[in-house]
Amino acid sequence: MPDAKPFSALIFDRLFTYRSANNAGFLAAALLAEGVLQRYKETKRMVIIGEPDKFLEELKPLVDNDISLHDVIAERLEARKLKEVEREKALAQVRAARTKASADKPTKPNTTPTTK
Repeated sequence: MPDAKPFSALIFDRLFTYRSANNAGFLAAALLAEGVLQRYKETKRMVIIGEPDKFLEELKPLVDNDISLHDVIAERLEARKLKEVEREKALAQVRAARTKASADKPTKPNTTPTTK
Protein backbone atom coordinates (compact mmCIF):
# COMPACT_ATOMS: atom_id res chain seq x y z
CA MET A 1 0.00 0.00 0.00
CA PRO A 2 1.99 2.99 -1.21
CA ASP A 3 -0.19 5.68 0.45
CA ALA A 4 -0.62 3.85 3.75
CA LYS A 5 -0.22 6.03 6.82
CA PRO A 6 1.95 4.51 9.53
CA PHE A 7 0.64 4.22 13.08
CA SER A 8 1.74 2.85 16.42
CA ALA A 9 0.28 -0.31 17.94
CA LEU A 10 -0.60 1.82 20.95
CA ILE A 11 -3.75 2.70 19.03
CA PHE A 12 -5.06 -0.71 20.20
CA ASP A 13 -4.62 0.15 23.92
CA ARG A 14 -8.30 1.03 24.36
CA LEU A 15 -9.27 -2.53 23.47
CA PHE A 16 -7.69 -4.00 26.61
CA THR A 17 -8.53 -3.82 30.30
CA TYR A 18 -5.05 -5.05 31.31
CA ARG A 19 -6.25 -8.07 33.27
CA SER A 20 -4.13 -10.42 31.21
CA ALA A 21 -0.83 -10.66 29.40
CA ASN A 22 -2.56 -9.77 26.15
CA ASN A 23 -2.09 -6.13 25.24
CA ALA A 24 -1.78 -3.79 22.28
CA GLY A 25 1.70 -5.06 21.45
CA PHE A 26 0.51 -8.67 21.53
CA LEU A 27 -2.38 -7.87 19.21
CA ALA A 28 -0.06 -6.02 16.84
CA ALA A 29 2.33 -8.99 16.79
CA ALA A 30 -0.54 -11.37 16.01
CA LEU A 31 -1.81 -9.10 13.22
CA LEU A 32 1.73 -8.81 11.85
CA ALA A 33 2.06 -12.60 11.85
CA GLU A 34 -1.23 -12.91 9.93
CA GLY A 35 -0.26 -10.23 7.41
CA VAL A 36 -3.07 -7.86 8.46
CA LEU A 37 -0.39 -5.36 9.50
CA GLN A 38 3.07 -4.82 8.05
CA ARG A 39 6.11 -3.08 9.47
CA TYR A 40 6.63 0.44 8.22
CA LYS A 41 10.09 0.89 6.67
CA GLU A 42 11.79 -1.57 9.02
CA THR A 43 10.83 0.40 12.12
CA LYS A 44 10.18 -1.38 15.39
CA ARG A 45 7.13 0.56 16.48
CA MET A 46 5.30 1.81 13.41
CA VAL A 47 3.02 -0.37 11.30
CA ILE A 48 0.78 0.03 8.28
CA ILE A 49 -2.26 -1.88 7.09
CA GLY A 50 -1.11 -5.00 5.27
CA GLU A 51 -3.38 -7.42 3.46
CA PRO A 52 -6.48 -7.96 5.61
CA ASP A 53 -8.43 -9.38 2.66
CA LYS A 54 -6.20 -12.46 2.59
CA PHE A 55 -6.71 -13.03 6.33
CA LEU A 56 -10.48 -12.51 6.05
CA GLU A 57 -10.62 -14.94 3.13
CA GLU A 58 -8.93 -17.56 5.32
CA LEU A 59 -11.53 -16.96 8.05
CA LYS A 60 -14.48 -17.13 5.65
CA PRO A 61 -14.93 -20.94 5.85
CA LEU A 62 -15.10 -20.72 9.65
CA VAL A 63 -17.73 -17.98 9.51
CA ASP A 64 -19.73 -19.61 6.71
CA ASN A 65 -19.87 -22.94 8.59
CA ASP A 66 -20.63 -21.27 11.94
CA ILE A 67 -17.51 -22.79 13.49
CA SER A 68 -16.59 -21.43 16.88
CA LEU A 69 -13.04 -21.80 18.10
CA HIS A 70 -12.33 -23.30 21.50
CA ASP A 71 -12.01 -20.51 24.09
CA VAL A 72 -9.90 -21.81 26.96
CA ILE A 73 -9.83 -18.45 28.73
CA ALA A 74 -13.63 -18.16 28.82
CA GLU A 75 -13.89 -21.74 30.12
CA ARG A 76 -11.41 -21.02 32.90
CA LEU A 77 -13.27 -17.85 33.89
CA GLU A 78 -16.57 -19.73 33.98
CA ALA A 79 -15.04 -22.52 36.09
CA ARG A 80 -13.59 -19.92 38.47
CA LYS A 81 -17.00 -18.24 38.80
CA LEU A 82 -18.67 -21.59 39.55
CA LYS A 83 -16.08 -22.38 42.22
CA GLU A 84 -16.62 -18.96 43.78
CA VAL A 85 -20.39 -19.54 43.90
CA GLU A 86 -19.84 -22.96 45.52
CA ARG A 87 -17.42 -21.41 48.03
CA GLU A 88 -19.95 -18.71 48.90
CA LYS A 89 -22.70 -21.32 49.39
CA ALA A 90 -20.47 -23.42 51.65
CA LEU A 91 -19.48 -20.36 53.64
CA ALA A 92 -23.13 -19.35 54.04
CA GLN A 93 -23.92 -22.86 55.33
CA VAL A 94 -21.08 -22.69 57.86
CA ARG A 95 -22.23 -19.27 59.04
CA ALA A 96 -25.82 -20.49 59.37
CA ALA A 97 -24.69 -23.55 61.33
CA ARG A 98 -22.60 -21.40 63.68
CA THR A 99 -25.47 -18.99 64.20
CA LYS A 100 -27.85 -21.88 64.95
CA ALA A 101 -25.35 -23.53 67.30
CA SER A 102 -24.83 -20.35 69.27
CA ALA A 103 -28.59 -19.77 69.45
CA ASP A 104 -29.20 -23.35 70.66
CA LYS A 105 -26.65 -23.15 73.48
CA PRO A 106 -28.36 -22.99 76.85
CA THR A 107 -27.50 -19.90 78.74
CA LYS A 108 -26.09 -20.34 82.22
CA PRO A 109 -27.95 -18.59 84.95
CA ASN A 110 -26.06 -15.81 86.64
CA THR A 111 -24.53 -17.48 89.69
CA THR A 112 -22.58 -14.57 91.03
CA PRO A 113 -23.89 -13.42 94.35
CA THR A 114 -25.41 -10.06 94.49
CA THR A 115 -24.81 -7.82 97.40
CA LYS A 116 -27.43 -5.61 98.85
